[in-house]
This record gives sequence, C-alpha cells and structure tokens, in this order.
Amino acid sequence: MDFTGLKGAYDFSLHWTGRNAALSAKSGDADPPAAISVFEAVDKQLGLKIEARQQPTPVIVVDHVNQTPTDNAPGVTKTLPPAPTEFEVAEIKVSKPGGPQTGSINPGRIEVFGITMKEMLNFAYDVEEESIAGAPKWTDTDHFDLIAKTPTAVPFEDMCVMLQNLIVQKFKFTFHREDQPMPVFALTVGKRTPKLKDADPSNRSACKRTPGDGIVTYACQNTTMAQLAEKVRSAATGYITHPVVDLTGLNGAYDFAITWTPSQLIAGAGRGVADPTVASTPSGGLTFFEAIDKQLGLKLDSQKHPMPVVVIDHLERLPAEN
Repeated sequence: MDFTGLKGAYDFSLHWTGRNAALSAKSGDADPPAAISVFEAVDKQLGLKIEARQQPTPVIVVDHVNQTPTDNAPGVTKTLPPAPTEFEVAEIKVSKPGGPQTGSINPGRIEVFGITMKEMLNFAYDVEEESIAGAPKWTDTDHFDLIAKTPTAVPFEDMCVMLQNLIVQKFKFTFHREDQPMPVFALTVGKRTPKLKDADPSNRSACKRTPGDGIVTYACQNTTMAQLAEKVRSAATGYITHPVVDLTGLNGAYDFAITWTPSQLIAGAGRGVADPTVASTPSGGLTFFEAIDKQLGLKLDSQKHPMPVVVIDHLERLPAEN
C-alpha cells in the first residue's frame, strides 16, 4: 500500500538480488557476489522504505455458504445457448527453426509460438506430459505456432474443447484412456505416529507456502491427506518430480506445518532422494522427504502405481514448411 504521499509519475530503475541467487550465495561460495534485497534496493536506490505492518483493508467476510450448490431448475440447460465447439479462425503451423517459445492465452484468443505437441495436448486435455502414452518422438521435438480466436470471450473450458477439436482435425488425432503403472511418490504412514492435529471443520481449508532464510514452510489447516497429495508437487518443487498418491488411509482433515531446506541448497535433492535416513547437509538442513517423516510421521516413497493416462492411437505429423 502506498503511503508516500507522492502524487506525481516518475521514471526509475530498481535492481536487487533474487531470493534463490541470494540463498545459493549463502550455501558456501568462496567469493559470492554482494547480495541486495528488494527492501535494501528500494531504500538505497529510490530513497523509499518498505516495511511490514497491519493495516485495515476491505475484505469479503463469508457469513454462510453451502458446499453443495442447489439443483438447477428443471429444463434450465435447454434454455442456455449451446457452447461453441470451434474457433472462428485458427491456424497451426510448424515453427521456424530456432524461433522463440512465447505466447499468451486470453479468453477468446490463443497466440503461442514454439509449443510442442505434448504441451498442446497438456493444455487441451488437462493432462501432464508424463500421463501421455504412446507418443511418437516428434511430439517432444517438433514445435508449432498456434493462433486461434473466437468472436467473443469464452470460458477457458470451452477454449479447451475448441482446441481438442482443432487437434483432431489438423493431426487426425485419436486416443483412448486407461490405467497404467506410472512412477509416483506414494504418501504413506511411516514408522512414527502421525503428528497431525485434528482440524476445526469450521475453518477454511487452505495451505500457504512461506519462503524464509534458507528454509521453506508449508502450513495447512483443515486439509485432508488427499488434498496434500494434490497440492504438494507445486509446493516442493525440485523434490517432487512425479504425481503424489495418497495411500495413508487417513480420512480426516488436519492442521499441520512442514519446514524444509530448498532443493537447490541440498545436493541430490532433485534426483528424488527419498530415504530420510540419508544425511542431507552438514549444516543440518532437511530435505522435503526428511521433513515429511520427522515432522508429520508420514513417508514419501518413489514407486510404480496405476494412474490414468491418455494413450495415443493415431497422430499424424505435419510436414515442415519450405
């Protein structure tokens, strides 16, 4: 929030050290570059100050909300206009060699350049690239430019359907879905008694990731183990390289917090080091796997588990343009 009292418009530049670069410098570089935080930069370079404080701000206070919505009135779907299934204008072509991978996706318009076929399927069908089976090698190496638009802004879900139909039309794409053994991290109850606090069901279910000085804390309230398994991949980047499956058998909702050392500060973390008995760093930092074990009494192990996948039956390659 702006409390400067300055009303004008100004030209200025601001330079600071990113958090990851600053943490890496603290991890033992012989002659690390001088680090400057954004707070120091604002002070020294602009003559301003940023400080944390409590300040009244407008909020929406939920007095009551039903988790399950009421049923629609009979026949209401018949009165709605049909959702569009095709773009008004659309083009997919092979990218020029060495072109940049850029783009934007907005309601009613897609402009992406240098996208692979797997990335396109990931967006259109809402599947991770690792959950696509039977893909030819060119789906990772060929790059495409995609430009498509609709007459008016449409919901994201409708745009996905339009892109699915475009892929089917352009690449003669056919597929089926089935369960196949896939690499996952299995979340189970470890040898320790689970250290989970029963949640107050009236509290909102939420998790918050907070970086610190060489640590990361992930605090959750009113959260089930299934929800943790779904969210933890984005929370512990660098450690969790596969989907997480809840095999704990715990059905309740809990309050808990996990604190660990970022993967870039621990050698080997990105390779899936999942044995909590293995020493991590001389400084006593914890890998995410160690933190799950010691702080929650749970365990993450890499294994194969049946997972839903999209199996490509047919996909035609576009010829490169002259």
